[in-house]
Amino acid sequence: MNVFTYIPEGNTKTMKIIFVMSGCLRDALNYLKLWIDVANQNKFIIIAPEFDKAHYSIADHEYGNIINIDNDYKSQDIYTPIMNYHKEIKDENEWIYSIIDDIYMCFINENHIENDGYIIFGHSSGSQFAHRFMMFGDSKYCRLFLCANAGLYTFYDDTKEYPYGIKNLEKYHTRILETLSKKVYVLAGESDLDTKLLNNLPSDIQEGINRYERAKNYFISAKNTAEKNKINFNWNFVSMPNVTHNSKEVIPFAINIINKNFK
Repeated sequence: MNVFTYIPEGNTKTMKIIFVMSGCLRDALNYLKLWIDVANQNKFIIIAPEFDKAHYSIADHEYGNIINIDNDYKSQDIYTPIMNYHKEIKDENEWIYSIIDDIYMCFINENHIENDGYIIFGHSSGSQFAHRFMMFGDSKYCRLFLCANAGLYTFYDDTKEYPYGIKNLEKYHTRILETLSKKVYVLAGESDLDTKLLNNLPSDIQEGINRYERAKNYFISAKNTAEKNKINFNWNFVSMPNVTHNSKEVIPFAINIINKNFK
């Protein structure tokens, strides 16, 4: 796979590393370009992995290759109304998420960079990747998760099968619940209300009518699950005024969060 990177001028020892996950077009280089000015201003290193459609299906990218999905990329359309999710969970060594830590370690070793962990930012389908990476990836190095405007979420719901819930992931329930204490921000654009390009199966709509509702319901569900299990809940919900389904509009909010958490 291609991995696009940008390192601004300056002392790399003091720079934060941000993984930027692209949306359903998988246009990693375009997403990286959106962050270049911000990277220069804030001295951020940007890494943008390219999970291209030729090699990574929806089942691979959005859903982590945790299950098989019928009618996946037959039409190259993430919003196909006839998706069929299999219930059988694949062996963890087939899941895709370990590749992010691998890229991180390869990058800092090849560039001789001293670093104590990275941040991941995902928008839209990239946020589907990022929040499931947070829940199931068991990353050793990710310190902050920024999940913006996802179209669909995996809830901490043990009555629903993956990808809507975690019922058939019982083997991993303890580890999954522990992710409720990670440093996570769920970002939702208050004007991200268009439902034309949105997963709209009946089971999808149960999560909410639009992306804003789904993000809010996901956060509330996670908070309630943490309280029920007496887990220290370390998440935040960020409601973004005047933000539509546009990654560029989200970036200032993401920068504010990063700078607030890493002064």
